[in-house]
Parts: sequence; C-alpha cells; structure tokens
Amino acid sequence: MSARTGRVRDFIYRTAWITGLSRLLERRARRGVTILMYHRVLPRELGDRYLHGLSVTPDVFGAQLQWLSEHARVVPVSEALETMGGRATSKGRPIVCVTFDDGYWDNAAIAAPLLDAHRMRGTFYITTGFVLRGAMLWFDRAASFWAQDPVVCAEVLAGSADRKSVRKPGSFSDWMSLLKDEPEGERVEVLRRVERVLGAAEWTDLNRPMTVGEARSLAAGGHEIGSHSVSHPILTTVDDGVLPSELRESGDELRRVLGCPIPGFCYPNGSSDQRVSAAVREAGYAYACTTKAGLNEPSTDLFALRRNHVHQNTVTKADGSHSAPSFAAVVWGLHAQVRRGARRLGIAA
Repeated sequence: MSARTGRVRDFIYRTAWITGLSRLLERRARRGVTILMYHRVLPRELGDRYLHGLSVTPDVFGAQLQWLSEHARVVPVSEALETMGGRATSKGRPIVCVTFDDGYWDNAAIAAPLLDAHRMRGTFYITTGFVLRGAMLWFDRAASFWAQDPVVCAEVLAGSADRKSVRKPGSFSDWMSLLKDEPEGERVEVLRRVERVLGAAEWTDLNRPMTVGEARSLAAGGHEIGSHSVSHPILTTVDDGVLPSELRESGDELRRVLGCPIPGFCYPNGSSDQRVSAAVREAGYAYACTTKAGLNEPSTDLFALRRNHVHQNTVTKADGSHSAPSFAAVVWGLHAQVRRGARRLGIAA
C-alpha cells in the first residue's frame, strides 16, 4: 500500500468517526456477532522481524481492549453464537469476539493476561501438531528458509523438470503465495528439499508455541479453545483419506489433553469449500471460522463464520500508536468495505 493510499484511507476513517458513520455501523452490528481475527501480540522489535506481518504490539492490543470495553460486550465465539437469532446485545452494546489462530507462545504470555486484565474471554484456535506435539508450523519453516537463502528457495520451487510452469518467487510474499497454491504433498516435498540444502529451521521467539500447561491455563481461565487442525494444511488441497484425521484427531486430542470442550474449528488459511465444510460438520464441530470479513447475522452459515482481521498497519497512527477511528473502521466493517471498493478500482488498500 502506498503512503498516499494510506492517507486517503485514514482520511475516510477519521471522517466516518467525526460524522457519526462509525456509530451508525456500531448500531448495525447489534444485529449479529462481530468476530475479530488476531494471530500475534508481539513487542515491536519481534513484530518487525516477523515476516508474516500478522501481529500487533502489546500497547496497541491493550488500547484496543480498552476501546472494546467501552463499545462492545466481548465473549467467546460459542457463547456469542448462542445469542444469534435472539437478543444479540447487552446494555445496547454489540457482541464482539476476540480470536487468535495457531497457538503461539505470545497468545498465552501476552494476549491472554491483557484479556484477563480487562475481564474479557477470548477464543484460541490451536494447531495440535504445533502446540501438543512440538512440530514447527510449515509456514514458519518456509519463512526461516527464505530468511536464510531466498535464492535456494526460489530455485528448489521452480527447478525440477516437472515444474517448468512454476515461476520463481521474487519476494517472500511470492514464495508463500506459490507454496499455498501447491497441492499438499508437493508443498511438503518442496520444503523437505529446501531443508536438505539449508538444514533444519531453528526455533526462535518468532515461531515457538505456547506450552501444553499454558493451553490448559487458558481453558481453566474461561477462554474458549478451538481446533485449527493437526498440521495447518491448506485443507482444500488435502485428499479425502487425510482430511478426516486432520479435523477429528485435532479435536479429540485437545479434549483429551486439555480436558475441556472443543466446540469450534478454524479453517487454516481460511481455505474451505463444500467438501471441507461438510467434513468439519461430520467431525462433530458446532461451527467453523473463515478469514472472510463481515458481520455474522442469524442467516449466516455457522460453518462459514466471518472475521475481521486486525493488523497493526491498518489500526494505528503514523507513529504506531492506537487509532480509535481506524480500529472502529476494522471492527464495524468499514475497512472491509473500503478494501472491496479499492479492489474494484484496482487499488491496493
């Protein structure tokens, strides 16, 4: 996003705040449930090194929770869904859910204490291979390899005789995008081949999981735990023989190890289709979350719940501090509308 585009976007959000449009959107949100999507809460020095970019700083997250305490009622997703179709407000406030994907250490060590301090309960979707078995997430391995030697990554991805149609990635985002487009088995093999050249990816504070004990503490503290699969595959590329185990085993293992209900599922990468959605239902989950933005209303498919993504660059001022107008735009859906309009015009927003 260019600096000019960012200034235009911020002007729209400030205008919406000043004119009262944000308040109108807030009142509209009372019709349903708003789900916010987070991944990491990291100190700035770590967040700046996190290649995936899916983080906010602790001070910004804390300011957002304070803002939410004044504008919404924050509850776990399963509790919020019980209100849909009935009276979905408390004291006139919309219901908002704060969710985290994957199961990183900072979710338990930084995000949860801030939620607790504001007397809020969140929902944490855990990848069991990562948290319970200690297997590094595949995209963190990919990021580690790219940081070591992007040339090797590019050559391995595009180099074999049967892959002539695959272009070489010119950036980290290219590398990740091309990997996600690969069939599951092919992606696994590409990373194995890179690992044979560069060696195993190393654990750091950027990629380690929360401990099992921390996950248990989250559940004991009233936070909801959901499943995020076993290995975080792109489920639409997983064959029918593997798909049920990715879904059912993750929920079963979480229930057994953590001793709590596992009502919901979150699609890795937001990737789903009719086949995947049906498999999630068959695995016994009550709902599933996507990465598509929007308000969840009584008519919304419970296995295609929408979430508004909270990203540091879209919710802060130029100095990196909390921006109430920008955060309100993300929470109440204006940001998603602006992005859709920009895409129609061919503008990155």
